[in-house]
Amino acid sequence: MPPSPSLPRLVAAAAITAVAAGCASQPPRIAGSPPLQEFCLEAQRVIVRTDVQPTLIVHADFDAFVKSKAAIEPLTIQQYIWYEDDDPGRPVMISCKLKSADHLNEAFGAGTSAGNGRCQDMNRLTYDRVRAALGAVSVEPVIFDPAEEVRNTENPGMTGPDWLKPYEMTWRDQSGVLHLRSKGFRVDWTDPQFAAMPGRFRGVQYCHLVAPEYLARLVTGQANAGVFVGRDVTALAQPPAR
Repeated sequence: MPPSPSLPRLVAAAAITAVAAGCASQPPRIAGSPPLQEFCLEAQRVIVRTDVQPTLIVHADFDAFVKSKAAIEPLTIQQYIWYEDDDPGRPVMISCKLKSADHLNEAFGAGTSAGNGRCQDMNRLTYDRVRAALGAVSVEPVIFDPAEEVRNTENPGMTGPDWLKPYEMTWRDQSGVLHLRSKGFRVDWTDPQFAAMPGRFRGVQYCHLVAPEYLARLVTGQANAGVFVGRDVTALAQPPAR
């Protein structure tokens, strides 16, 4: 029999202590949405279509998040929260490093995951919760840009730096219609294209996701579109095959 999934755990990096201590100053949570410190746990459930419960490590330090990896043993995923430049109390985006469906199914048994979805699945759920909390008539419509995948044809196995580069998460088109883009990539555990890569780089799905509080302000006219989120990082050398 496959091993039973462990109960969920939250692990805060050392640098998160001060943030957690100041949680009283955080903006109110949208009804139905998970607390920000648990956001990627729900993203794992929704995007990878699984009820398996990983440990979540929340990073306050960006460099530590960059170096982190989602792992299968013990089952662990990673999270980083981005805030507005002029207001560190207002989150705009959550970045999640999740485990892929095929790796979960291999490790915990067929059917553990119903198959990988898309990052925008979580954004759509967040939008539905905002509509339910604020009332549909008070919330403007949103187009969910389908072009969410990050690809690097020259170095397809190392798309992490490309994923982290700044991008325009929200914008309005010439008609004033609001658009929301996620940004993500997946390296399947069983994809032969990546078979020579070390295991820590495989079986993952990365997503940038809109923060519920920012989306609520955006669709009610309290925040502006045109937000760029992300950071340039130095690309790591291609890891040696093992």
